[in-house]
Amino acid sequence: MENIKRLPKWARFRIEKLEADVEYYKKQVRQIEGKEESNIYISNLVDEKINLPKNAHLYFIVNGNPISVMMRRENLEIQGWRTINIHPKASNAIEVSQD
Repeated sequence: MENIKRLPKWARFRIEKLEADVEYYKKQVRQIEGKEESNIYISNLVDEKINLPKNAHLYFIVNGNPISVMMRRENLEIQGWRTINIHPKASNAIEVSQD
């Protein structure tokens, strides 16, 4: 970019703000495209994973009511709009249902 130091302070500030905005939106696009590392992704077990924005909240409709799933610190948090039931399936798997 050309030397902006000769521009008025307000113009330099505006250009720097716009450059920061461009970097922010480029990062958002990389996340949406799955090119940014994330702790949440979609997988259909065939194609490669598709990253979602880091710490995104996911919603699943179970028996007509939403259940939200999110990361809290290093734990998975599951919240239901009604009573949720946790059913152990194996030592490394659970099933969640909602009344």
